[in-house]
Amino acid sequence: MKKLPVLLGIIFIFSLPSSAQPAQEDKIQAERLYQKAVETILQDFSSPSLLKAIKILEQASQLDPENDRIWSKLSSLYWHYGDRLPKKKKEERQIRLQWFEKGMKAGEKAMKLNPDNVEALFYYTTNLASSGEMKGILNSLWMFPTLRDNMEKVDQMDPDFEQGSVDRFWSEVLVRVPNFVAKMFGSSKEDGIADLKEDIKKWPNHFASYTYLARLLWSIKKKDEALKYLEYILTHNPNADPGWASENRYEQQVARKLWKEWTGKEFPNR
Repeated sequence: MKKLPVLLGIIFIFSLPSSAQPAQEDKIQAERLYQKAVETILQDFSSPSLLKAIKILEQASQLDPENDRIWSKLSSLYWHYGDRLPKKKKEERQIRLQWFEKGMKAGEKAMKLNPDNVEALFYYTTNLASSGEMKGILNSLWMFPTLRDNMEKVDQMDPDFEQGSVDRFWSEVLVRVPNFVAKMFGSSKEDGIADLKEDIKKWPNHFASYTYLARLLWSIKKKDEALKYLEYILTHNPNADPGWASENRYEQQVARKLWKEWTGKEFPNR
């Protein structure tokens, strides 16, 4: 009879809920999936690749819903995918809006889990701005102070976030909103151009800044200079910075498309 307590103890230990162990295994698997998603977009930044990475991250978020990095990366990819979709028709804008709203929710989840997650704050704000565009710029003026405050905070948290992402954000706002709206908040296209040129000096192998700068220059009729920046992208090695190689290859496609749209000809013809 003396052995009975020991035996019962052993039985009790093995009959305990095994939630702790599976939870840890889920976290490990979620981290593997996160790394797989990151590797997917580092290899290929096309829209199909973004969707593939999104599905992987959504699976990871189910395994480890307390992982802020998973949610912030989802916020990023929801925006990148949604921003590439057409927006001429009302139905198309509604589809884009759905992606941006998903991006906002993912960013909010990440920020609640980790208020210091700069990626979450940046892409929550970017999705917010893009959702405002889909609803109508003039109907979304209320959000501009929030956009300004959030991006100032991003700059404080990480001045070099994604090698000039804050400047690219504002340059695109300047391209898409009427001039009088930009002036209401003390912004100008000339300032945006100067900021992007500084980013290019600092990070010459990050092609996104070139395409954003080209669009901004084109919007103020500086066509030759805009084409010069597209030409740079199309004649330089996208793999010069391995960390941005896949995005650079995508930006080369963007630059080629803009060249054709603006000149009516295939690069390098004008």
